[in-house]
Amino acid sequence: GAATVTHRAPGGDTAFAVTVQNGAMPERIKALIYVARHEFYAVHRARLPKYNQYAKWYYGKKKEVGWCSVFTIWCANASGYNPVKEKTVESASAADVVLFREGQVGNQYDGFYKLDRFVAVPRPGYVVIYADMSKGYRTTHIAIVVEVADRGDGLYQVTTVEGNMSNTVKSYSYLYDSNAANNTVGVEKGRKLQKNMQQLPADEQTDPLIQYTLHTDHWSVFGFGASWQ
Repeated sequence: GAATVTHRAPGGDTAFAVTVQNGAMPERIKALIYVARHEFYAVHRARLPKYNQYAKWYYGKKKEVGWCSVFTIWCANASGYNPVKEKTVESASAADVVLFREGQVGNQYDGFYKLDRFVAVPRPGYVVIYADMSKGYRTTHIAIVVEVADRGDGLYQVTTVEGNMSNTVKSYSYLYDSNAANNTVGVEKGRKLQKNMQQLPADEQTDPLIQYTLHTDHWSVFGFGASWQ
C-alpha cells in the first residue's frame, strides 16, 4: 500500500510518500549489489594475485586458492550482512535474507538446496552457480547477480559481478534461458545439464567494461541461490 510520512522540524514539516509492496528488494540486498558493483569498478579488471584482499580477509593466512566464493562472502560482509555457515541453518522464513559463509561453491549449493532456495529464475542479489557441461561438474563457479531483465518466454538478461575470473573481478552480461533450467539436475532422475546461455546481440553490447563473451563454450547456468524471496 501507500502512505505519507511527515517529518516535523522547527523549520517546517516535510512530507514523504512511501510505497510498500510484496516482493520488494530488501535493503541488505540493495547494499550487496552496491558493494559488488563498487568492487568491480574499483578493481577495474586489474590482475590480482591469488592471495588478494578478499582471500586475505577470509583465510587470514596466505592461501593461494580459487576465490570466487570468497568474493561473494566478502561482498556480503562489506554490505553489513553476516553470512552464515551452511551447517548452522536448517530452515528460513520467506522474509529472511540468507547468504552463506562457505569458501567452497559446493557448500553454497548445499545450503540453498537444503532451504529449497536453489531455483531456476534469477533475481538481483541472488548468487548464480555455473556448471561445466564438458565434465558434468555442477558447481564450477559462483557469482553475484546484480541486474536481471525479463525478456519474456522464460528468457532473461542476467548481469553479474564475479571474482576470480582471469585473476580479477569481472562483470558479465548474457542471455539465460530458464526453459533449459538445470537446477534439478542431480535431484530428478534422468535430468542432464543443458546449454542455457547465449551472448547478447552485438548492438546491445554497449559497456566497454562489461564482458559479453561467454565464459567458455561449455559452461551453463546450474541454478540460482535465492538469497531473498
